Amino acid sequence: MILDVDLVERLQRAVAKGKSIETFISALTSATLPGLVEYGCLRSGYPSLPRLPQAIVESELGCALERVSSPMGLRWSGTRRPPPALMTPQRFEFIVVLGEPEVTSDRWFEFASRLRLSAKAIGFSMTEATDFGAAVQEMADNAALHSSTSVGALIGYRAIEESIVCTIADVGVGVLASLRTSPRYKHLKLHSEAIRTALKEGESRLDDRPGGFGFNDVFKTMAKHRGTVRFRSGEAAVSLDGQDDFTDISLVHSVDFRPGFQVTICCRSSDRSSKENLI
Repeated sequence: MILDVDLVERLQRAVAKGKSIETFISALTSATLPGLVEYGCLRSGYPSLPRLPQAIVESELGCALERVSSPMGLRWSGTRRPPPALMTPQRFEFIVVLGEPEVTSDRWFEFASRLRLSAKAIGFSMTEATDFGAAVQEMADNAALHSSTSVGALIGYRAIEESIVCTIADVGVGVLASLRTSPRYKHLKLHSEAIRTALKEGESRLDDRPGGFGFNDVFKTMAKHRGTVRFRSGEAAVSLDGQDDFTDISLVHSVDFRPGFQVTICCRSSDRSSKENLI
């Protein structure tokens, strides 16, 4: 059984009803990168939830996540372990960003450079890899600026077998609460409405700074490569899928409340990779 974001949502509903999920967790054999991170986000709010089985912890993905210390990861304490020593492509890599200065640091620059190199190594052009990196940069900037959490954001990517996936996750105040700190957005009531507002170019709770993700441009770029983008905050998940003919239509799902904002961006370079469960 694979731990993906849909299973995490089902597990969260079970936990909210007071049901045990031990049996489901013990049966897991692998995880998608977003599923692993979102389970970490869930577990950060419910520390007594079961740890993941060794099959996942000792996998290549699990070992990469274990290198960083985060309440949303596998290792909750301890110092940062050294990042890869060379500027070479990586199959999996994670970084924890604790605030705005860290998304302009040398450590972030090296991470972002390896991300682009990793995308290029699996078949994307340098232009395409740069576009993907720019989308991740924008989401990381947003997390650092708006999440209002002392534990930072967890960012990780997977570049393997003609597909690249990146998840940016925090367990901060979430999009709705963040926007409502500005008088301009006091009218917002729904988490789905808040996500859609935040994704518009130029929207921001901060009057003196440019805002919004430039979502239309970001997603149009991602959609060219069988892209899937998922945004989750509070009680809503909004997703768009470039694998079908309706790339301008967002799908909204009601979900149980979870703090913060979790974003997944996925691009595929072939039809073969589009059939794999990546999210």
